[in-house]
Amino acid sequence: MKRLLFGLTALLGTHSASQAADAPKPVCYEGRIAGVVCSACAASVKEALMSLEGVKEVRITVSQDGSVPRLEITSTSPHLTREAAMKALGSAAADYQVQSLEKVPSKYPYPSHSNLASHLMKTSILSFLLGATLLSATAQAQTSLGYHIFDYGANQTLGNSVSIFEGALTISARTDLTDYYGGAGSLTNGIAGSLYYQHDPAFVAGGVGSSMLGIRGDFGQISELTFDFNGGSARMDSINIVVNGLNFGTSPYNILATPGYNLDEDDPMLWFNTNQGVLTFNEQQIHASTFFELDPAIYGAAANESGRIDFANLLQNGGFDLNTTVTSFGLRETNGMTFVSDVWVDSYTAAVPVPEPGSALFLGVSSLLALRRRRPSKKASRPTIG
Repeated sequence: MKRLLFGLTALLGTHSASQAADAPKPVCYEGRIAGVVCSACAASVKEALMSLEGVKEVRITVSQDGSVPRLEITSTSPHLTREAAMKALGSAAADYQVQSLEKVPSKYPYPSHSNLASHLMKTSILSFLLGATLLSATAQAQTSLGYHIFDYGANQTLGNSVSIFEGALTISARTDLTDYYGGAGSLTNGIAGSLYYQHDPAFVAGGVGSSMLGIRGDFGQISELTFDFNGGSARMDSINIVVNGLNFGTSPYNILATPGYNLDEDDPMLWFNTNQGVLTFNEQQIHASTFFELDPAIYGAAANESGRIDFANLLQNGGFDLNTTVTSFGLRETNGMTFVSDVWVDSYTAAVPVPEPGSALFLGVSSLLALRRRRPSKKASRPTIG
């Protein structure tokens, strides 16, 4: 049945290519939207704007410097306006204001008529590759995993690991690490520790943390939480985590022995396994990319210790490509004081399964047969004589 389905896909490749040539071209719009201060805000705005006809993608980038967040929309409609975007927000327009929205040059290349034939062939091949995807159990499309808040109801030890987002992301604990950077990027560094959950009904002073003994307060012990996408990946700029118990201290960061750390309170470090290699960020860089969004008048001292670390800002402040993808990352600490309470992942791509034996051969034969049907005969190409 699978091979039959793939064969139909291959034979329809040429027809799909012709239709692709006439498909609407995406139009890119950029502007500014005020009022977006967190991942939940961005998700709410994105959901509203995606309801507009023709909108294919919405991206919001919050700047660390306090400037109005940037709004990027990709749509097949050439007539999207700021007014239409505001109307789509509905009652949320009272909280979010689209200040500007202008059409910009498309970021997506399209073929001219001169290379249309080449484009059709390439599109045909892509259609054939679609058949291979249909043979797989897992799609490779980017999906939003959404927002996960840890809530187990009471303080407890969770064992060595937990999985969230229906198994897409596994979180585990490592302890007995040698130093801030030793073994960064390794999922087997140190020894396996226990996960401890501290419950807080207000979700501002608890969450999941790592510990050697399954309790908190292993002072002087460098430990870490590791986050593994289990063979999949996510855009780094689409990930946020909320960390409770953050305290960056007040002393300067320019200590020669430990540049980037002030050795006050807990000293966090983040590492990432990415398509650009292993990236690490010290305490000073994390501090610059952390948003403290709670009102001290309501939450008291916890408001100054509960922060959202925006990985997009880590990339932006570090001068890295915003298209960086992550397969796993780790959050290290020195004093057993911090907890991760929330995780947000917006652009996730699942692991690619291995096709069944024989699928590759069938793909090649079907592709060649379909392309052969597109080739004009020599007889038809000869000039008419007489």
